[in-house]
Amino acid sequence: MLSDDTHRQLFDAWPVAATDVLAKWNHLADKANLEPRLPPALTRAADIVSNHAPDRLTQEEIDRAVDTLCDLAFSVCRRRPVVPQ
Repeated sequence: MLSDDTHRQLFDAWPVAATDVLAKWNHLADKANLEPRLPPALTRAADIVSNHAPDRLTQEEIDRAVDTLCDLAFSVCRRRPVVPQ
């Protein structure tokens, strides 16, 4: 059983705890924080392949190369732990 003084301190601490819980909730609920951040190098590589592919490649080959780069980028992102700020 908690003492009366401990109960009072718990209630006094609630506004601080509630503010922290709300801030973490808002961060984790924000869609921008849920989507993986692609490494810039892989994003640039996909852009280069997409916009400057050799003429000998078909559109299907270009699309497959870009998809592969994007899959690799998401694979890299999945290995990074998501840590709330």
